[in-house]
Amino acid sequence: MRIVVLATVTLVGLLAGGAKAQEGFCAPPTSGRKAACGPTEKVRTGEKTGEKPKDKSRGKPGEKARGKTGGVTAGKKGEKSTDRSVRPVIGNELTWVKVDGGMFEMGSKLGDPNERPVHQVVISGFEMATTEVTVGQYRRCVEAGACTVPGQGAECNYHLKNHEDHPVNCVDWAQAARFAEWVGGRLPTEAEWEYAARTGRTVGRQYMMTVEDFAKPAEGQHRRFTELDDIAWYQGNSGDKSHPVATRKAGGNGLYDMLGSVMEWVSDWYGDYAEGQVVNPTGPATGFVKIVRGGAWATHGVRVSASFRQHADPETQGAYVGFRPVRTPKPQEKSR
Repeated sequence: MRIVVLATVTLVGLLAGGAKAQEGFCAPPTSGRKAACGPTEKVRTGEKTGEKPKDKSRGKPGEKARGKTGGVTAGKKGEKSTDRSVRPVIGNELTWVKVDGGMFEMGSKLGDPNERPVHQVVISGFEMATTEVTVGQYRRCVEAGACTVPGQGAECNYHLKNHEDHPVNCVDWAQAARFAEWVGGRLPTEAEWEYAARTGRTVGRQYMMTVEDFAKPAEGQHRRFTELDDIAWYQGNSGDKSHPVATRKAGGNGLYDMLGSVMEWVSDWYGDYAEGQVVNPTGPATGFVKIVRGGAWATHGVRVSASFRQHADPETQGAYVGFRPVRTPKPQEKSR
């Protein structure tokens, strides 16, 4: 049987022979057993992976959100600024960026084995939240009774003072999905996320590192990557802490923090890529672990790329994990 070994945030591989996973992320499931998910010390939840949070009001995974929907009002659809160095006003209302559909090559020949094969994907248009969901935006959902309180831990932003415009973290997959439903959206598919991360970029490699960078991943704990410094908070420039959203430059499509900051939950169960062209893929129908994308403020720069894939137990509430929703554009009314 082939054992797939996936790298973690600190580039420590999973131990062979079914040993526990590193940093709260999960070893792929094997025949007759569930995925092995280890303690989340490096994910900094203050709890073990899969352990129920102290919040007694938290529902079961997959349970529908309670309360009104659409409590966060969208801003101007598709609004774009000509100066990406200017930080937009971040309030408690979501704004959305229109991402036109198209075709792209998903995956990387230079990355980990689970980033291959590189294959063509056709994506329909959608709208994506301009930034990762902030503490202030998520708090409105909690106050409306539709969302439950994130997990507690030393670096869980929801419980820290003066962090309203930081990305909300320590939310599990079900909590992220509930919020997305509350604002009239959903979590992006893995393909939609990668497509959005790649579009609007001006660097030919789509911010993938060079072959030389991959050959020397352990060179310095806080190694800097020039291509990332302006667009991402990662291990090399974050000071080992989270930062307010949209304090790095946006991509040409107007999306902020697609790389770094916090890893983002997507809707897909983890699975291998298929050969050939696919249209709007949604991943396996069932599974044991969900996918997180984009790297985080504590991720080594070698792993902060549009194609890097990690997976986690859906009940993981990590300080490195947040999310942003997408929604289907409303059809334009025909003029009379």
